[in-house]
Amino acid sequence: ADLSENESFKGSARANFSLLILQTVKFLVFVGDHAQPYTKPLSKLEKTPQEVELQKHFHQFLSGTELVGRVGMEHEGIAGGRADVITTFDGAQRYVTEVKRELTNATVQHLEDSYLTQAVEYQSTNEPFGQLLVLDLTDHRSGTPHINDSIWVAHRRNDRGRIVSSSIVAVVRGNRPTPSKMKGQK
Repeated sequence: ADLSENESFKGSARANFSLLILQTVKFLVFVGDHAQPYTKPLSKLEKTPQEVELQKHFHQFLSGTELVGRVGMEHEGIAGGRADVITTFDGAQRYVTEVKRELTNATVQHLEDSYLTQAVEYQSTNEPFGQLLVLDLTDHRSGTPHINDSIWVAHRRNDRGRIVSSSIVAVVRGNRPTPSKMKGQK
């Protein structure tokens, strides 16, 4: 519903971007239910997971869905940069997913302030929709936010208040203890 505020969210853009969003939600559920090496609790003895681990896994996941053959990784020359994960429809309509990692502050405001401008910039030469996928490695010993608090829409507006682009922000929660390790915590 939030995406409908963007006047460009119609026709094939609506259908294609909605398919990508659906797969992104499925990815969040899969990773939330099935621990990955990059989501396990951080240890002082181990190397901190890098965003590339999430990037590769997201690309691999999308390649196993109906988006197979439409997904690429590390594409050069997109809006003058290098796109992390790109999903293309009909050879022209494309959606970039920018992948980041956060170690200290995974609040909505901080993630948007820190990373959204770069993610939105990839949208400047194609459809006004894209995604920001963030690996949240903050402390989750007291519990992990619900999936409803891990995905939202962020709009970019021009001087007149008109929405010029929209992004899905999706947060993969890492540094997570298993539920059994949380016994006795409130």
